Amino acid sequence: MTRTPIGWQVSIGCLVEGEQPDNGATVGVDRGVTVPLMLSDGSSCELPHEIERLERKRRRAQRVMARRKRGSRRHKNAVEHAARLKARQAPVRKHWAHTVTTDITRSYGGVVVKHLCTGTMTRRAHLAGVAQKRGLNRAILNVGWRRIETMLSCKAARLVKVDPAYTSQTCASCGSVDRRRRESQASFVCTAC
Repeated sequence: MTRTPIGWQVSIGCLVEGEQPDNGATVGVDRGVTVPLMLSDGSSCELPHEIERLERKRRRAQRVMARRKRGSRRHKNAVEHAARLKARQAPVRKHWAHTVTTDITRSYGGVVVKHLCTGTMTRRAHLAGVAQKRGLNRAILNVGWRRIETMLSCKAARLVKVDPAYTSQTCASCGSVDRRRRESQASFVCTAC
């Protein structure tokens, strides 16, 4: 039992027996920042608009909080209001992750993801470019890459983690690697075949 700014949260664990159905189909899932999940069949999964709406309201509430005198009752109320708005994002994000991973695993028995260490990727930068790194870290944590990977490992019949080195530069047809193929994130042109 834990207490959040929006109320108490109770977690109950249970062991469910049974195997995941495997229909033999396999899909690759690419986790990103602008497009949270891109499947190899061409479909994509977007974050709900509710998260962005709550984030805008939270930023506005933090600006109001900054104008209040510290230690006052109005400052305390503004802090609690901003915390409630932040806490309301978590269940929305968790529900979205459950829905998306369930849809993926019902359609495909096998799921292939890149083996990304999100803890290392979202570590704080110590040199130049701290503001850009901080924005990237927030975007990665906002999507919840680790939570999605954990849910896929629980729900999928087969989860394969692939080494992410050179995956965006390797041609799926001929297998050759060339960094000049990737003109942008969306376009890939093979120079060998």
